[in-house]
Amino acid sequence: MTDADDGVQAMESVAAEIGMSALDAVSEKLDELRARNFLRLFPSGILSLRQRRDYLELVLGREPTDSELEGTLRSYRELKLDEAERLELEDRQNSRCALCGALLTTLTNPHVDHVVPIALGGSDTMSNLQLLCQACNLGKGKLPSWHLGVPYFEHRLTPKLRYCVLARAKGRCYARLCDSTARYGELVVMQSIPSRFGGGWQFDNLIAVCLAHAQELQALREPKSFGVVRQRHMIVRR
Repeated sequence: MTDADDGVQAMESVAAEIGMSALDAVSEKLDELRARNFLRLFPSGILSLRQRRDYLELVLGREPTDSELEGTLRSYRELKLDEAERLELEDRQNSRCALCGALLTTLTNPHVDHVVPIALGGSDTMSNLQLLCQACNLGKGKLPSWHLGVPYFEHRLTPKLRYCVLARAKGRCYARLCDSTARYGELVVMQSIPSRFGGGWQFDNLIAVCLAHAQELQALREPKSFGVVRQRHMIVRR
């Protein structure tokens, strides 16, 4: 058995322990590496176009492409959508937050968000825009990817931690065989193993579930029994 085989087996074993398939773990790591590489291409300070090209050559070890060079040009424009554009975004998202599915009303105080932040080369095109409720927008901040903002050690559900859990869920309920998505209903963040049974606010002890499964899980956890905690795996483990 090769070192690569050992690595794959180790990945499968550890991923299974936190409720992931090895394929999902590899995919998540690949997304993280892409995000890290994306940030690496941005020089510090204000550089001329020639200096940016020189910087990218140092980072990449080759001549940068025009698209790579253009991507490092920060923009600080202030976006102002007209009514038609905002209605287009609302229709695209079924009038719900793109992450948690909360209805976009005055109570949730929706914000126009750049998927790739303007400060990191994101554009003002509709394809780079989404509507987030205030809570999700606060958690996202200027992160280009949730992988780069995960607070793995927390004592409470912070806005950033909530955002990272929801972003990892990609708008889908974690419950097994559940088809609920943020386009049609709200998702909430819950502890996989609740505090009363020793669970904490670690990132990998948190799941995003639809309101129906949140209520079901809450009902299961009412009796004071560790057996009840084990039952939740029948509901939420994919």
